Amino acid sequence: MGSHSVDKTTQDSSSAAAQQASATQARNAATAQTNANNMNTSLYGTYDPKTNSYSGGSESGFLDPSKLNQTGLSGTYLQQYNNAANQVANNTNNAVGSTFRDMASRGMGATPAGFGADQERKAYQTEAGQLGTLYGGETDQQLTDATNNYWNATNNLNNSANTNQASATANNAGAAGTNTSLYNTASQQVASPWATALGDVAQLGGAGASAFKTYKG
Repeated sequence: MGSHSVDKTTQDSSSAAAQQASATQARNAATAQTNANNMNTSLYGTYDPKTNSYSGGSESGFLDPSKLNQTGLSGTYLQQYNNAANQVANNTNNAVGSTFRDMASRGMGATPAGFGADQERKAYQTEAGQLGTLYGGETDQQLTDATNNYWNATNNLNNSANTNQASATANNAGAAGTNTSLYNTASQQVASPWATALGDVAQLGGAGASAFKTYKG
């Protein structure tokens, strides 16, 4: 024969190496899947197919699109508005009081005269405009944050599933590739020593015949 498989010892050692590498990659795949499940549970809790909703996770509340339907300020946004509105009201009251005290010091009495009444009206009108601006700003910020949270949670959920699935698939594919590669290495054909020797003789014979023809010619 011109070739034969490598010896059985090499085949056995290659097979053992392939099995060990395959087992390691299979464990990596299982670990990746476990980590993916734990992360998804932590972030998104559990999924209810009846309501098509997630609950119990730190991000699951952001996946509810109905939360984008804002009916008023709530939570931190309401608190921030109330704090700012109280400050505006205090500033307005102080301004109005200062105006009437100044008028009283000029002998105009406590009853608002035409000028005083006009100043009071302007002060409270300015306050109303400031409160409207504050409320609108907090409402816009609340809606913007809710929208961003919704899309971030949705995209992270999709990306997490794809990434973790790719990791598990890659490790499983690696295990299969290791098996195939090492099996092919163990089963490769090597040249027979006799075939090599006969080939060398044939080459020498050809060279000798060529030399004889040259000498004879």
